Amino acid sequence: RIIFALAIMFTLGALLPTPALAQEEFGEQVNTSIDSAVSFLWTRQLDTGGWEAFHGGSENEGLGTSALIVYALLESGVSPQDARMLRAFEYLKAGQATKVYSAGMRAVAFQVANEQTNNKYLSEVRKDVDQIRQAQRNGAYGYDTSPSAGWDNSNTQYAVLAAWYGGMNDRIDIPAQYWNDLQRHWQTAQKPDGGWAYNTSDVLGYYAGVTQPTMTVGGIASLYICEDNIPLRSRPDRTAIERCEGVVMDPHLVNGLAWMDRNFTADPTQTGYIYGEFQQQWAFYYLYGVERAG
Repeated sequence: RIIFALAIMFTLGALLPTPALAQEEFGEQVNTSIDSAVSFLWTRQLDTGGWEAFHGGSENEGLGTSALIVYALLESGVSPQDARMLRAFEYLKAGQATKVYSAGMRAVAFQVANEQTNNKYLSEVRKDVDQIRQAQRNGAYGYDTSPSAGWDNSNTQYAVLAAWYGGMNDRIDIPAQYWNDLQRHWQTAQKPDGGWAYNTSDVLGYYAGVTQPTMTVGGIASLYICEDNIPLRSRPDRTAIERCEGVVMDPHLVNGLAWMDRNFTADPTQTGYIYGEFQQQWAFYYLYGVERAG
């Protein structure tokens, strides 16, 4: 139910009303759903200030889960000064993030809080973003916050998300080379059909090196983020931009968007997942990726 609540908060707020629904009525429905999800999540907060990991996972997974929930609550209008939120911040600060997902989402949550607290959590964001930056290997990431030979596009897209939010803070510097490395990874990892796979493994199942909708929306969002952060001097279309002749769109983005044109679905049951009982969870993960890409 926590996953479902998070899905409501991340995706409904980004949807546009259809012509058949009056905007006011649609907006009321969205707000009611988000308010219900917020209320539910507060009922699941633990005495520690955090939340339990999905499926009874490790303490570090609980840290990542809690960071994701804090981020969702803040983006849903909860004040960072709320007493329950302050307890959550203390829980996040005390945790040791040894996984990319956990460190990445914690950086995002603290940066959203910074925007309303005059950079109260600047040191926490800087610590996690620095840790994320140092964990990359050839522009990609595995599960651990120490560089490793293994990588996957799921951890990589959440590392990109953390760096993006960190870079929004004018007191945190992200070197141009970092964005160039990330962009090169996503470009070279793209499949011939324009989509992205989890990685290049030949293991059967979801982790096979075949295009997945979750990884494709992550690839599109990540390439847009890289484009936004690469300085003008490093762009191949620098001259055209300086002459006001327009921006030359990365052909990898063009191909990724074309894949989405051909394959997009908003129905969580039709997104190609194979894990049976986990299908709905991957579907909500996919919808959050759609929201970011959009």
